Amino acid sequence: MARRVIGLVIGSRSIKAVELVSRFGEYSIERYWLIDLGSGFQERVFGLKSGVSESVMVPEALNRLAESGYEFSMSIPSELFFYRELNFPFSDQKKISQVIKLEAEGYFAFSLEGYLLDFLPPLAWAQGSQVLVFVLERERYSSVLSQLKSIKIDPGFTTVEGLGLPLLSFREQKGFCLWIELGVKHSILVGAYGERAFFYRRVPIGVEGLGDISSSGFCGLDINQERVKTWADSVLAGVKDSFHWLERSQKGGGQFPGFEEVIISGEGALISGIEDYLAMELNLKVSKFFIPSWVKKSQSIPLELEPVLAEPLSLALASVSREGKKLINFREGEFGWKPEFKIDYKRWAFPAGLMFLILTLGITKGVSQHNLEKRRYEQVKKQMVLECQRFVSGSVCESDPVSQVKTALERGKKQVSAYRDLLYPSAVEVLSAVGEQVPEEIDFVLSRYSYSGDKVKLEGDTSDFANTKEIVDRLSKVEFFKKVSLEDSRSSPTGRVNFSIQIELKNQGEEKK
Repeated sequence: MARRVIGLVIGSRSIKAVELVSRFGEYSIERYWLIDLGSGFQERVFGLKSGVSESVMVPEALNRLAESGYEFSMSIPSELFFYRELNFPFSDQKKISQVIKLEAEGYFAFSLEGYLLDFLPPLAWAQGSQVLVFVLERERYSSVLSQLKSIKIDPGFTTVEGLGLPLLSFREQKGFCLWIELGVKHSILVGAYGERAFFYRRVPIGVEGLGDISSSGFCGLDINQERVKTWADSVLAGVKDSFHWLERSQKGGGQFPGFEEVIISGEGALISGIEDYLAMELNLKVSKFFIPSWVKKSQSIPLELEPVLAEPLSLALASVSREGKKLINFREGEFGWKPEFKIDYKRWAFPAGLMFLILTLGITKGVSQHNLEKRRYEQVKKQMVLECQRFVSGSVCESDPVSQVKTALERGKKQVSAYRDLLYPSAVEVLSAVGEQVPEEIDFVLSRYSYSGDKVKLEGDTSDFANTKEIVDRLSKVEFFKKVSLEDSRSSPTGRVNFSIQIELKNQGEEKK
């Protein structure tokens, strides 16, 4: 799986940030940012003004970069600072805070509290120990080392003078690797086992040894040229001498197992054929990694590179462009990126055709299912019309048989509920009591009888008003009638008297009393 790291180069006026990706042992630039530091930040960091006491605010652009979750590597010009990595075999935050405070005292003329962890965040080893990255002034190296040892911390220091060496932090192999960084005046050799650096040596061999041809760049140089080969021999001699020095310095008489791979970086890595030459002479696997010099060294963007900066990286990102990965547009003073993609149409032709076929079949099935449901509804409707005409003679059901059946059902329910109360046993009992109390000699016709819970209403007619009063008196004598009242009595055109009697029934508790 590819691993990513952010490499930072602090210049006098800007920070150059490069996202580097390792795939199968080869490194490529994925993104590039140029962050303007601002005049206040320059003055404080590079000591252009002394006696400054206020704290430094990290540029907002760098804050956004820090929140992206990448591992960080820092590279600062060697003329100003050393770059150090301190391995702490503990995770006690209190001890770590003591170290931070101790280191910050000799940094600059201003306070770095609350700033160091944001700008140089701690890295975590797989074994659980922590790594803090610090920038030290040259004259503070020995005093800081002695103070750290006084609190029982034995840090492993490595000096980094370019952008190559921080990449050790994301190497996945566990074998022994020698990293060679070819600087301008001198070169640095770092031995590492996996992610842990165990050997550091500085040799006085740099690309300025190539003389005047170094100013024209190294893309056109070939190892077969006599002058270049002589210079490469001096590099080779420094490497072999370092191997012998490492073997002699091994404690306990243990034999050093030897390196398995060499990675050469820096300006000299641009020389064509240098990796094959070193591989043949050292009998080791040698690979090359370089970052364009205009990314690594220049404090301002050269005029000839401005067209490159205005377009996707045509130089360093040419291979990334061919692979169709995300490209970044960047200009001076901006912190942001514009995603651009190159789609491989041949690769996506089959999935796109398969998706189109699936959608077509799905739509066809949906339409056919809808038509089937529609035909089924028409068939059911036709059967309902036939049944309606069969049971309801003379009816017209063709228009809407469903609503006609619903209307007939509601009408039937109302008729059933109207007669349902008359079927209760208590309703029959009340009607029997009325019949017993009215003698046969009284002319009495009951035309309407309604029963609802504890109330009964009788409507009818008799021959005269005296019969009406007698009927009320007789009904009042019924034991379970609570109250009998004559609501209305009037003469009809036929000479008979129409009456309406309201009866209120006793409940079961009142009957027992």
